[in-house]
Amino acid sequence: MVDRVRYDCHEGRVYSYEEEKENYTNQNIAVENRKRPFRHLENLICISETAPNVIEFLLVSADKLKRIQFGSTAWFNDTTVTNILARGALKKIEEIRILRSYELTMRAVNQLIIECPNLILLSEMDGWEGISEEELRGLRRRIKEENLDLDTFSTWSVTSS
Repeated sequence: MVDRVRYDCHEGRVYSYEEEKENYTNQNIAVENRKRPFRHLENLICISETAPNVIEFLLVSADKLKRIQFGSTAWFNDTTVTNILARGALKKIEEIRILRSYELTMRAVNQLIIECPNLILLSEMDGWEGISEEELRGLRRRIKEENLDLDTFSTWSVTSS
């Protein structure tokens, strides 16, 4: 599973997955917090190996999430994207960076464009093995023709805010 998931909440405190897991089972916490333990999460950077069920849990639980970055060892695929979006997640997402995906395709890209109204950055698709250079050129042409406010050229950055 995930060794540690750190995130910034509105109070500026750093939390861990283990801490939230413990709070999740604590009888004294509010019902809302038990439903969404990462509800103040706005930025998520995950560079360690991460299973799809953990990714789904994090992204669905974090209803205020604006920016995500996943490294090349995250098991992110089209089914994961479909499941996350079907559960109403990522409505406030602005930036998605996924480095070297082996399973994401244009199906996931199109779903994200349609279902994420605030999405302005979807980067690192050059390294997604499920997307051909021709498909990526076609997407960029579509973005230009339809005047979409979506950047697909920015690169990986662990220091983005």
